[in-house]
Amino acid sequence: MKFCSSLACPQNASFPPASRLKRGITKTLLVMKLTVFLLTAAFLNVAAKGLSQQVTFTGKNVSLEEVIAVVKKQTGYLFLYKEDALANAKPVTVKANNMPLTEFLDIVFRNQQL
Repeated sequence: MKFCSSLACPQNASFPPASRLKRGITKTLLVMKLTVFLLTAAFLNVAAKGLSQQVTFTGKNVSLEEVIAVVKKQTGYLFLYKEDALANAKPVTVKANNMPLTEFLDIVFRNQQL
């Protein structure tokens, strides 16, 4: 492949076809887009696992106020509620060891009339 640097090029000088250059650029951009997509998906997965909270608690006939206090201490989550709503709540018996927070809360609030 020869490239001419002067205005007068010999007739047999060959230049790469424009379609080949365009195809190479398009392929490179496609690979870059795919790489960015896969890296973003991987980072989001890692971030989601890092944000998932685990709760460890064992208690028999414990009030919901105590359970909420433990969850707040272990996870940092805050609960907003009216005190009179929890006054009528039934005591709960829970045994959880490194249980995901969502499953733990499902168990705690399962038979509550809130």
